[in-house]
Amino acid sequence: MKNKISKLGLILLVPVMLAVFWGCGKGVTDTTAPTVLSTSPTSEAAGAAMNTAITALFSKDMDSGSITTNTFLVTSATGDAIAGTVSYANATASFTPTVNLLANTRYTVSILGTVRDAGQSAMGTSKVWAFTTSATTAPTVESTVPASGAAGVAVNTAIVATFSRAMTSSTITTITFTVADSSGTAVTGTVTYDAVAYRAIFTPASNLTGGRVYTAIITTGVKDAAGVAMANLKSWSFTTITTAAPTVASIVPADGATGVNRTGTTVRITFDKNMDASTINTSSIKVGSTEVVSGEVSYSAASRTATFTPAHYFNYGVPYVVTVEATVADSDGNPLAARQRYSFTTPAISFNAGAIDSANDVGEYTSIGIDSNNKEHISYYDATNTALKYATNTSGSWVTETVDGTGLANVGQYSSLALDSNGKVHISYYDSAQASLLYATNVGGSWVTSIPDEALNVGQDTSIAIDSNNKVHISYYDDANDNLKYVTNASGIWVAVAVDEVGNVGQYTSLGIDSNNKVHISYYDVTNDHLKYATNTSGSWVSETVDSAAGVGAYTSLCIDSNNKIHISYQDSGNLALKYAKNTSGSWVSETVDTDSVGLYTSIGIDLNNKVHISYYDSISNNLKYATNASGIWGLLTLDSTGDVGTWTSLGIDSNGKVHISYYDSTNLDLKYAVSQ
Repeated sequence: MKNKISKLGLILLVPVMLAVFWGCGKGVTDTTAPTVLSTSPTSEAAGAAMNTAITALFSKDMDSGSITTNTFLVTSATGDAIAGTVSYANATASFTPTVNLLANTRYTVSILGTVRDAGQSAMGTSKVWAFTTSATTAPTVESTVPASGAAGVAVNTAIVATFSRAMTSSTITTITFTVADSSGTAVTGTVTYDAVAYRAIFTPASNLTGGRVYTAIITTGVKDAAGVAMANLKSWSFTTITTAAPTVASIVPADGATGVNRTGTTVRITFDKNMDASTINTSSIKVGSTEVVSGEVSYSAASRTATFTPAHYFNYGVPYVVTVEATVADSDGNPLAARQRYSFTTPAISFNAGAIDSANDVGEYTSIGIDSNNKEHISYYDATNTALKYATNTSGSWVTETVDGTGLANVGQYSSLALDSNGKVHISYYDSAQASLLYATNVGGSWVTSIPDEALNVGQDTSIAIDSNNKVHISYYDDANDNLKYVTNASGIWVAVAVDEVGNVGQYTSLGIDSNNKVHISYYDVTNDHLKYATNTSGSWVSETVDSAAGVGAYTSLCIDSNNKIHISYQDSGNLALKYAKNTSGSWVSETVDTDSVGLYTSIGIDLNNKVHISYYDSISNNLKYATNASGIWGLLTLDSTGDVGTWTSLGIDSNGKVHISYYDSTNLDLKYAVSQ
C-alpha cells in the first residue's frame, strides 16, 4: 500500500513539474507600475523661462497613445487650462505651450495616473508639480540713431535701435521695423540685427530726401531671446538735412572748348564740396560722341575732382559730350540736382605730305606698316630699275634701300608689307619676269628672299599678314587658273592651297589675321563682278559674296577690329564710288562712302577706338582722298591735290591714332608719304 501511494504521488507530480517548467520557458510579466523620475521645470522651480517646454522622464518605456493632452495637463493659478501640444520620445513626455507662458505666474502640471507603460500597466497615482515663470519685464528700446527729434540728419544715414537685452533676430524684420516719410510713404530698405550690441539696423535702399521728416516704428512683434514681446511699440521721428545739392565747380576741358588735344587729355570735373567716391564711376561719368568712349574714372578727395582717363585717345575733329549723372552725390548723400552735360571738340584732321624717294619713277605698289615704336616702314616698286625697294624712318630720318632686283629681273610689283612682333619686316611681291610669287624678310638682319609658291603665273595682287606666332600668311592671284590662292609657313615650310576656284576670282586680294590667328581675305570676283570674302575660321576655307551689286569688288582692302569683326573698302566701278562693308552686326552691311569717280586704290585701317579710316584715289581730280567715320558720320577730305597724286595708296594707324599714308605721285614719279597732325 505504501509503495502504491508513492507511485501515485510521482504520477501526480509530473504534470505539476511540467507546468512549472512550461511556465519558466514562457517568461514572467513585469507588472510594476511606471513612475515619473524627473521633471523640467522641477517641482517648485522659480524663474522658469516663459517659452519653455514642460517635460517628464518616466522610469520605463511608455505607451505613447496613453500620453495626450487629456492625460498631460498644465493649468494656471486660476485653474485655466493652457493650450499646447504633447509628444513622447525616449521615455520622455513633453508639453509645448501654444503661446509663451505669462511672466511671474505659477503653473501646475498634472500627469494622470491612467498613463500606461508599454506592458499596459497604469501609473496609478497622478504626478502633480508646480513651478513659477520668470518675473522678467518686457524688452525696451534704450536708444536710437538718429535720436528722436534729431534734425540735420544725413540723407544716407542708417536708422538704428538698441534694445535693453538680447533679442530674437527672426522677429526683427521689415514688417516689425519700418520707416516712412511725413506723407506716409514707406521707405524701402533692409533690416539686420547685431546680436553683439543688441541693435536693429534699417538701411534704406537709396538716400533719404533732404529736408523731410521721417518716422521709424518698431512694433510689439519684436521679442527678446526668451520670447517676451515689447510691451509697447517704439516710434520716433527725425528730420534730414536741408543742404543745397552739390554742383560742378569747374571742368577741364572747358565747356565748349575746341582744338582739344587728342592724346594725353583727361577730363577733370571738380565739385564744390566733398563727394561720395562710391557714386563716381564709369556709369555716372561718361564721355562719348556717337558711342561711349572706353576709359577709367577716379576721384581725388583732396581736390574734390573726378578724372576720366580714356583707354586710348580721342579721335580727330569729334565733338565729345561729357555727362555727369544725377546719381553723383556728396559725402552727406545729397545728389546733383540734375544731370549735367558739357562738350569739347578735338581739332580737325590735317596732314603733312612730302616725297620720301624722288629717284626716277619710284613709288608704285606701295605698302606701309607701323611698328610698336610708331615708326614707318614702306615697300614699293622702282619702275626704273624694275626692283623692290624699302624705306623707313626708324633712325629718325628716311632711309631707302633696294631689297631685290638685279640684272634683267623685274621684281617688286604688287608688294605687301607686314611687321612681326619683333619689328622685323616681311614683304610679299611679284616677279613679273618669272611670273612667280616672291617673299623677302630681314629677320636675320639682312634681306633674304625666297619663293613661297613654285607654280608659274602666280603672285599678282599679293597681301601679307603675320600671326601672333610670327608665322607668315599670303593671299594672291593665280593668273594661270584664275583662282584665289593662299600660302603660309605656319607648319615650318611653305604650303600653298587654292582657296576659291569658282570662276575667275582672286584679283585685288587683301588679307588679315584675327586674334585667334584665323585668316580673312577679301577679293574680286571677275566672273560675277562682285566682292567676295573667304575665311578659315571654321577650320576649312569658306567663301561668300559680300556685295552682289553690279560692278563692285575691285581695289579691296580688309582690316579686322578688336572684336574680330571684318571691315572692307572697295570700288563700285558701276557708279564710280567708294564703298564700305562690315559684318559687325553678324551679317554683311554695305554703304557708299564717296561718289563721283572715286574709290580706286583703297586702303582701310581701324584705330584703337574701332573707328574706320580709308585712303583712296579720286580719278577725276587726280587727288589723294581720305574718309573716316570717327565722328559717327563719314567725313571726307582731299588730302593731297598737288599734281596727279594718290594712286597705290596704303594706310596705317599708330598707337596714338595718327594716320600714315604712302602713295604714288604720278606727276613727279615719286614715292610720297602723308601723316596726320
